[in-house]
Amino acid sequence: MPRWTRCTGSYHGHGRAGDALLSVFELDAAVHEVAYELSHHPEVADRPTKAVQRLLEEDGGAGPMPG
Repeated sequence: MPRWTRCTGSYHGHGRAGDALLSVFELDAAVHEVAYELSHHPEVADRPTKAVQRLLEEDGGAGPMPG
């Protein structure tokens, strides 16, 4: 059975496709967190926004976030 191993940063058994899918879920969670913080705690919304930007940069995203 495939499993995530933090120390190697790989989703064993699924290769690059599994790693990409895991990145999508991680980015989705981070974007959700931005929306939540903007609605409930706008003074700290920059924290998850920076996390989203970092995730996009790590995964070779489309460039810097607009804004």
